[in-house]
Amino acid sequence: KDVSRIPKRSRIQQNQRHLTVDLHIEALRSDYKIIDRSEIIQIQLNECYKTLDKALSSNITKIVIIHGVGQGVLMKAVQNILSSYNLRFYLSQDGGATEVFL
Repeated sequence: KDVSRIPKRSRIQQNQRHLTVDLHIEALRSDYKIIDRSEIIQIQLNECYKTLDKALSSNITKIVIIHGVGQGVLMKAVQNILSSYNLRFYLSQDGGATEVFL
């Protein structure tokens, strides 16, 4: 595992039974400026899958997935993943995150 690629701020925060993951590429990779857009979305979605798998195999009851507002491409992709898992989720009031209840 190449730790030099992981930014200093944590991309996943866990508080007992709640988990928060920030899918902003700046939070996931320090070399984000040289990554192609199509690769960026794959990195973000892979992180979403990893977080879901971690939560589903533990006692986590809620996940907050921060995807940002933007054009909604990442939000829609995240919500499609959540639908495929048959999970209940709600868009945050500001539209920048999706809350998932397990």
